[in-house]
Amino acid sequence: MAVARNESGKAVVAYQRDFIEADRVYVNYYNGQNWSVPFQVSEQNATHPEVAISDNGDAIVVWAENGYIYAKIYKNGSWSQNYQIAGRYEGIDEEDFSVAMYPNGDAIVVWSTGSKIMKRIYNSANKTWQDPATIYSVTSEYETVSYPFVAIDRTASPSPIADFVWQHASINFQEILFSNDNSINPIVVWKKDFDLPSQIFYYLKPTSFMIACDVIIGIHYMEVKFDPPHYTIKTQAYASINPTGSTEPTAISNLRTTTASSFNPNNIPAPMVYPPLVTMNNECNAIGVWQEVEGSGPWQDHVWLNVYKNDSWQGPKRITEIDTNNDYLASYDP
Repeated sequence: MAVARNESGKAVVAYQRDFIEADRVYVNYYNGQNWSVPFQVSEQNATHPEVAISDNGDAIVVWAENGYIYAKIYKNGSWSQNYQIAGRYEGIDEEDFSVAMYPNGDAIVVWSTGSKIMKRIYNSANKTWQDPATIYSVTSEYETVSYPFVAIDRTASPSPIADFVWQHASINFQEILFSNDNSINPIVVWKKDFDLPSQIFYYLKPTSFMIACDVIIGIHYMEVKFDPPHYTIKTQAYASINPTGSTEPTAISNLRTTTASSFNPNNIPAPMVYPPLVTMNNECNAIGVWQEVEGSGPWQDHVWLNVYKNDSWQGPKRITEIDTNNDYLASYDP
């Protein structure tokens, strides 16, 4: 599910409904007083909806369907036809895309092909999409790019611009890069070189991104140390305030460490920290929210938060209750 809201109180929600024969994406629009009825925007096998809304109430929903990325625009009380943004022939990953809207109703979609970060812009005045353009391209076959995010910087002069972050990986390092519509060279937000002699690998994944006062990025951090027949995993949530500065991201969660005796990546035991979501208001206060799995059995899933104010993070705080019956808890997805 995805949700977006503008300053005037209008909002849009998109969600995936699972049917026996196919998955479909629906949207609901809130005009400030009433919610619309659910509206089906996709056909079958549709997943991973993302939404954005402009200051004037225009909205966009983007989703993946049968190997393609599609978009639909909401304007003047109705939804447009479906637009094909990118197709499987371009090597897209159906989860690797993000969307944002400019204040005037223009929209931008970014996605990854594995070797490139691409963008496509919607012009609301003439209701047309520009041709796809490249934001960043790898320079060797040993590099990959993934997990792109886009947000609109409303403070830019003379007009708002789009900012981007994404993951860049090679055979011996991972890093998070930052760039924007002014074609600045990518800035390294955070980089970790693999400790190959010690068999330690790092995974830095941007998980949320926005522009308000300062740039803020949620980052999922994972460190894996191979020591056959075991491997040790450390996980933590980080946040980066103003990544164009010189400071590294700050840990906002409790560090979790777990050791497994199997190399099956789908059999990772508790405890774990899962990807964080971050957001910031116009007063430059921020909040990070994430899920943690505690204990070794039975596991307990909880949602945690950390608040940023007065130029510092206040410390992690659990916001879900303890299961007094010591039963298995359902997973939370903040």
